Amino acid sequence: MNGRKYFECKVSPIVEMTRTCAYGQREESYLPLNMAPIQLTRTTQRKNQRAFILLPVIFTLTILAAVAYLLSREGAVNAGNVNREQQQDSALYIAQAGYQHAVWWLNRQNCTGYADIPDTSFGSHSYLAEFTDITGATITAGSPVNIKVVGSYANGASYTINRNREKVYQYPFTTIALQLGTDPGKDAALHAFFFYTDLNYGNYKQEVSSTSWAEIYQLIQFDLSGIPAEANIISAQLELKQTSSSKANADALIGVHRIKQNWTEGTKAGSGTADGATWKTADGSQNWDGGSGGNFDATVLASTEITADNVSRTWDITSLVQGWHNGLYANEGLLLKGMGGVNVSFASKEDSTATDRPKLTITYACECGKCS
Repeated sequence: MNGRKYFECKVSPIVEMTRTCAYGQREESYLPLNMAPIQLTRTTQRKNQRAFILLPVIFTLTILAAVAYLLSREGAVNAGNVNREQQQDSALYIAQAGYQHAVWWLNRQNCTGYADIPDTSFGSHSYLAEFTDITGATITAGSPVNIKVVGSYANGASYTINRNREKVYQYPFTTIALQLGTDPGKDAALHAFFFYTDLNYGNYKQEVSSTSWAEIYQLIQFDLSGIPAEANIISAQLELKQTSSSKANADALIGVHRIKQNWTEGTKAGSGTADGATWKTADGSQNWDGGSGGNFDATVLASTEITADNVSRTWDITSLVQGWHNGLYANEGLLLKGMGGVNVSFASKEDSTATDRPKLTITYACECGKCS
């Protein structure tokens, strides 16, 4: 062919910019003069693959960082809210302390000379109290009283307590001692031993026994009519002088129960025809409602430990006396019942030593201007 050797060129399918020409049996590759050779090595392919794999990791880390930021911001907001709530709670406690102070102070003024409590330090905090009558006007005496207390936390948080128509009582409180044999009242023992179930012990020593076949219950009643109807009972303590003990085990107790039926004391000392309460009857003839052994509430209202020592024993019967005085239930007296191993005697209404006789000490308060 015109003295020229035949040659053929093909474009490389891998790198389009490379041509391979065949001169007879010889092949040569050519590149354009302005193109540098491109080498596709395995290292370059791995780097590309790694970069592709790292993209989702970087994206995930970015999302996590954004979430962490949002959570930290929300946490800071929540922490601020919690801190404010704690400060508000602290202001409430300060106000409550101020309220207790205000009530105590009013009830020590003996119904007159009231004055607002100025800003009072409470650690690094403070409270103040204002007193008004039911119309909102300043009050200096009497009852009831409207009380306003503001508790202030050191950082500025505050809490206000308003109590309307708060009762104020005369001071000092009144304490009286009612003693059987001197003051009105009665006592009698109920014997369960079968020889004694029909006998009256209204003029005899007081006894309490827990022996199963020979139980002895003691009945006592005090007259509360001398306490003003408007009085508020603050405390009531029953006191009995123990005179002997034939049994007082380590578990010995005597509990107080409320009697639910009227009964007659009687004048007997375990002989003759009963003219008062017995194990079987409330007055010598009428049976106890509900069966023998007295009609009383099963609830133990108070109890005290008993030992062999002949000393005075006391029971806190405030709730019982309050119930009698408030008309919650009729004052039919109380019943003493032994628990554990106990058999003891106490001075009765007829005891020759007047100061040893059963005694009930009551402390009460009257609202200003209410008790006659």
